[in-house]
Amino acid sequence: MKNKDLQDLTAMSLFSTFGILLYIWLIPGYIRVLSWDTGAAFDSRSFPKLIAAVIILVGLLGIIRSVSRLLIERSKRNKTDVSEKPASINFLVYIMPVVIFAIILGYYFLFSKFGFIISTLIAVPVLLIALKCRKWQYYLYVYMFSGIIYAIFRYVLLIWLP
Repeated sequence: MKNKDLQDLTAMSLFSTFGILLYIWLIPGYIRVLSWDTGAAFDSRSFPKLIAAVIILVGLLGIIRSVSRLLIERSKRNKTDVSEKPASINFLVYIMPVVIFAIILGYYFLFSKFGFIISTLIAVPVLLIALKCRKWQYYLYVYMFSGIIYAIFRYVLLIWLP
């Protein structure tokens, strides 16, 4: 259980950091407020800021949960037996959230350079391989879902994805 809690703590820390970066740097830097929209209660940044705030909140709640579970486990371990050997550390457990974050960043750069279709064709198998997914049906499901998202944006919302 300890490794799972440490993995959750690492993932939630990265999640919170991403939300903070989104709220402080990315949203103000990349989403323009239109001149006619400056005095309104809701502007073009309102919904993205709400999403970023939810990301930060979920990350902080996850951190609190992981830390509390680790502290409870530590207190139980101290009460039971001091002579127990600590569990071996599997570094892959700690590296995996960083690898997935790097894949998501790579997807962002691919998306800005090549567009939605090519970046999705490249990033999806890399992500699923990193998650050790061996069932080919999952690859198909993700590609089908991506196609549905593309169709919704293109034909329903009339928004061209790059």
